[in-house]
Amino acid sequence: PSHNWKEQLQEAVYISPVHKVKSIPKTESVLKKLAELAKNGFSPSALNLFVKDGYAFYKRYVLGLKDEDELEESFSHRTYGILVHNCLEELYMPFVGKTLMEADCTTMINNIDAVSQKAVEAIYPHDISGKNVLAFEAIKRNIAHIIISEKEEIANGNNITLLALEQKLKASLSIPDFDFPVNISGTVDRIDLHNGKIRVLDYKTGKIGKLGITDWNLLTKDPDLGQARQLLLYAMLWNDTHPNEKANHAGIIALKEHNKGVRYVGEKVSARKINNELTPAIMEQATVVFKESIKHLFNPQLPFSEP
Repeated sequence: PSHNWKEQLQEAVYISPVHKVKSIPKTESVLKKLAELAKNGFSPSALNLFVKDGYAFYKRYVLGLKDEDELEESFSHRTYGILVHNCLEELYMPFVGKTLMEADCTTMINNIDAVSQKAVEAIYPHDISGKNVLAFEAIKRNIAHIIISEKEEIANGNNITLLALEQKLKASLSIPDFDFPVNISGTVDRIDLHNGKIRVLDYKTGKIGKLGITDWNLLTKDPDLGQARQLLLYAMLWNDTHPNEKANHAGIIALKEHNKGVRYVGEKVSARKINNELTPAIMEQATVVFKESIKHLFNPQLPFSEP
């Protein structure tokens, strides 16, 4: 039999799905929960998450939803960071309250292998293999670089006295029209006295963000200023609890950029220069900005939204 074939082309118009931004209103119950959180104390990382992604802040802190713990086949960034912090704390702890000497740094360098092995076994009980072996060696190498750099500083005549490690701090912010306390709490990695100047220091294993502030208003809304915000909050916490020993500088010890020394937060005065002295005027300005951030957090007209 004969067939009559007819060819027909049909064009389908693709319509991309509309991305709906997730947004949660601040109801009375949500505001009540926020007040409870404020009483316990917002951490710098919590406030940073709020600036970066309001919806993520809502899930993590208002609902209390945490990331599921999974058995890691390789070190996550979080695990890597925890290991580095734990090792540095263990190595430096015997020297808190004293002025560091070159011999102290040599002692710490000699103890890196034993201390890092103990730290890994504490949070990673099974034998490490593959990529983890390489990561473990990188951890030890980065820690050694930090201590060697410190040893060189001392050899060059700098005076470094360790005041505290992993210091838990809490302070209150007095905000007009708030009938409940607003507390900020956090743990500072290291406080030291460097040539007579008090430094609030934070260890970072990843990339260093913007630390130079050109516009203080951006501190309430720019996610890229998260590390600057965190350092200033740590300095504020230290100053509030140590009014007679206020911080002169706040900075980051970057493990992957150890050759650049401590990276300080401050006002950016030129393309390459940051004024890193934490004067009373600078800290007052920072406090004003942080209070403004808290007001945004509690503003019922501003929902928790994705960026």
